[in-house]
Amino acid sequence: VGEAAGVALIEAVIDFFPSQRRALLKDMLVKNMAVLDAATQAASNRIDDPVTLEAMKASAIEACEM
Repeated sequence: VGEAAGVALIEAVIDFFPSQRRALLKDMLVKNMAVLDAATQAASNRIDDPVTLEAMKASAIEACEM
């Protein structure tokens, strides 16, 4: 819900710009959302990877031993 509200706010602000600039800003918003979705998915996949989990555990244990 929070993300949708944020996007709605940005879209409302974009609507105040002149039409030529508005089109560019809307295109930038769509592309930014696509990049954000891809980055979120990549991070989720990496966190779910057992190798990553073990590396994070090892790193935490090493930090505690210092």
